[in-house]
Amino acid sequence: ARAFAAADRLVGPVRRPSRDLSRERAVLVAATQQAPRDAPLQFLAGSVFEALGDEVAAARAYRGAHAEGYFPAAYALAHHYLDEGDPEHAAELFAEVRASAPYADLGAMGHARALAALHRWDEVEPAVREVLDHDPRFAPALYLLGASRLARGREAEAEAQAVRLNARPGWAASLRLLLRHDAL
Repeated sequence: ARAFAAADRLVGPVRRPSRDLSRERAVLVAATQQAPRDAPLQFLAGSVFEALGDEVAAARAYRGAHAEGYFPAAYALAHHYLDEGDPEHAAELFAEVRASAPYADLGAMGHARALAALHRWDEVEPAVREVLDHDPRFAPALYLLGASRLARGREAEAEAQAVRLNARPGWAASLRLLLRHDAL
């Protein structure tokens, strides 16, 4: 309860003066150390540390929650690894999320992003197709599909994806930029 109250004071809707933040952060850190197997607590702490910009503490807490089998931690930790430039670990965790029916679409998109970061273009399209089966107009997935096709030398198909993205001009422009500058 003290950890939850500290988390609420750290990132909740009512902000406290900065002198209180160090005390509240210490309460949250102590709680995670006292209950390392409390997966929901570890996940909560990871979310708070992430919101505070402490990526090291966030990853440590997410790893603790994931080790205890707390499923949402796999997704959060995968994003952490992707953001930190470790797409290999991200791909492993997104594949885990993708294998779980309730979160398959969410995991498939993350997995596609990690595979693209690893330049494993042949594997990107099947992951993106899962997302598009759920939502055929999801612009980030359409963009990745176009980028994947371009990277594999299928320029006409990539251009077709850019046309399909015309309803989302920013995404279409980004894909056309790749087409014009042979970035892939």
